[in-house]
Amino acid sequence: MYLRITFAFLKVNITIAAATIGITTFFLSMAGVKVGNVFGAKYKAKAELAGGIILIFLGIKILLEHLEILT
Repeated sequence: MYLRITFAFLKVNITIAAATIGITTFFLSMAGVKVGNVFGAKYKAKAELAGGIILIFLGIKILLEHLEILT
């Protein structure tokens, strides 16, 4: 059983909490975009191939789960 506590039950300033979450998300997203551009230019073909293979395996897994071959 998971214990879920929301901001409504915590004694925090919701404005500061939301701003902190938003600013952190913004900067981490910007860093991810920058890293993605650098590595994307360098490993574009290999990344596309790896992504395609991963999508094919995920599709096969979902199909097998729906056919109840995998549980």
